[in-house]
Amino acid sequence: MAFQKRNYCKIIVNRLKRYSRLYRYYVRYRTSEHKRCFGNKNPNQTFYLIRPSSDRAGLMSIHNYVAWKIRYALEQGYIPVVDYKNYPNMYLEKNEIGKINSWEYYFKQPTCWGVADVRRSRHVIICDCHLCAGYSGMDDKGEIKLFHNLIKQYIQLNKETEKYISDVCKALLPENSKVLGVLGRGTDYASLHPYKHAIVPSEQQLIDKVNELMHEWGGFDYIYLATEDHSIYQVFKKEYGNSLIFHNTVLYEHDTKGKYLANIKNDRKNDRYLRGLEYLANIYLLAKCDSIITPVVGGGLGAIRINGNEYRNKYIFDLGEYI
Repeated sequence: MAFQKRNYCKIIVNRLKRYSRLYRYYVRYRTSEHKRCFGNKNPNQTFYLIRPSSDRAGLMSIHNYVAWKIRYALEQGYIPVVDYKNYPNMYLEKNEIGKINSWEYYFKQPTCWGVADVRRSRHVIICDCHLCAGYSGMDDKGEIKLFHNLIKQYIQLNKETEKYISDVCKALLPENSKVLGVLGRGTDYASLHPYKHAIVPSEQQLIDKVNELMHEWGGFDYIYLATEDHSIYQVFKKEYGNSLIFHNTVLYEHDTKGKYLANIKNDRKNDRYLRGLEYLANIYLLAKCDSIITPVVGGGLGAIRINGNEYRNKYIFDLGEYI
């Protein structure tokens, strides 16, 4: 009977939470921009604390999101600080929350201030958790240049990440070669069709477009493929053989069995950190290619911004959105 009573109590509490107006206001407050006072330090500074929008967002989605938040903070005269330490996110294990800032796994803070400074300060604006303008700027030269310059100044790689990416680029991209970069997004995008996300091309659509544009744009020495999807990799390897460049990262089955990549664990030490590092290297490799083919996804937008829109040729698959 006691067990049944506890279960009923839990059900009632959950329903109250779900339907309570007070609870809805609380959730709205928690996810909206709001002011906090953490202490009496730095009374002449106003900090803008950038927190995660979601615990499922991949690294380039985070990268693009943080770039927008930094832009907003600078426009308002705030000091941006990125806090991926005190909130759940894809790159932290549960026991690491509050201990490690996963943003600093890969990047420096935008300025000389850090999370520890903010958590003692009087004037702090906690950012909202809403995504910004999406990927509509992939063809906007002015927007791309603006974010390219912002990334160069405020989203710099830390030393370890910079060395890793530099070594990968030297090893994989032959000097003085024309390389066509192709971003193939599959897995959870292709199998789960997340609402309002871009429809990604199939393996065959990618192959057909690559062959068409290679003929139209002139010859390429190599094709660099950035993908997490095993099926896409297999199709490209069969089609292009030794002309294919690929960064040996973990590949996932095309059908993720109803799971998002964020919820799939790989059996290796420091998996969350490594998957971000390898993904980031893929994007920087794409940014160094001569030309690019990409769907409307965060990785493609990130590569174009890092590249500064200096590609000789660019093609964006815009197939609409999943509904």
